[in-house]
Amino acid sequence: MKNWIDSQVSPQDIIISSSISLCRNFKKNRFTDKMKCDEAKENVDMIFKILCDKSQDEEFKLIKLWEEENKCSETYRDKHIISEELLKRKDRGAFIVNKNETLSIMINEEDNVRIQCTVDGLNLHGIYKYINKFDDYIEEDIAYAFHGDYGYLSASPSNVGTGMKATVAMHLPALTISQEIPNILNGLNRVGMTINGMYGEKLKSDGNMYHISNQITLGVKEDEIIENLKGVVFNIASEEKKYREIFLAEHKHEVEDKIFRSYGILKNAKMLKSKETLELLSYIRFGAELGLLDIDKKTLNNILIKSRTSLVMKNLKSESSSVEQNLERANIVKDLLS
Repeated sequence: MKNWIDSQVSPQDIIISSSISLCRNFKKNRFTDKMKCDEAKENVDMIFKILCDKSQDEEFKLIKLWEEENKCSETYRDKHIISEELLKRKDRGAFIVNKNETLSIMINEEDNVRIQCTVDGLNLHGIYKYINKFDDYIEEDIAYAFHGDYGYLSASPSNVGTGMKATVAMHLPALTISQEIPNILNGLNRVGMTINGMYGEKLKSDGNMYHISNQITLGVKEDEIIENLKGVVFNIASEEKKYREIFLAEHKHEVEDKIFRSYGILKNAKMLKSKETLELLSYIRFGAELGLLDIDKKTLNNILIKSRTSLVMKNLKSESSSVEQNLERANIVKDLLS
């Protein structure tokens, strides 16, 4: 499966990526936050050995956050390889990642283990089949905390049941500009789903990119969660396209002007701030989706990730001021666009 950053999805597709994670706890262990640090760390090498022994066709790397610098750890979060919850537990947190960084097995996050896979486009069934294999590998050697009536047990009540969180990332500029996101949220809540901004606030994401995901894991099967989410995603995509048609019919020249101005700024700016880059990038992504700009998804996704402050700072390789970061961010974006 393809890493979403190196996407080969058509530029016209407003779906950016899809992801599934499975939360698991061990029957003989306490929840992560109830464990002593040394006790929690014992899980790390044990799980790594299990996966290396049983996954001969995969090339894994183990990252122990307590051995990493903060800015390096944050790059993994900004590439959506690990969660903010794992970073909060840096003193005991670790993760195992495969070669193309689609699979991440987080250890000592909110739960003992979170198995996550993120790929380009919409491929939820394929992801579930893939990560189920690693879930089984671990369970063959370590019994999970499981209740006959409630399913898999979790530190968070929202994850009890299947323990599965399915997520689809979408670019929704027309619905954002039309202030329709709160209405989308209300509709999603009624069917056990939710929407969150990828960057910024819940209902006003910087860059107009959102995560659509299930809220309910108890009393539903994994296939039901996936099919329900797919139906919701198709409906949201349809609404986004409808509002795009309205914008183009009523404000064609203004929309096109904003797209090409944004492209010009990103190609020529001397300095770029993080939030500004996300906003401008949304417009050129919009232009690519409308067929007005000849830019592939791989380039757009690489700009999105490599312009994040953590990766800019890593690129500079030393402590830097905000001015130096903004200069470097502009250079990164120019190089990628050229």
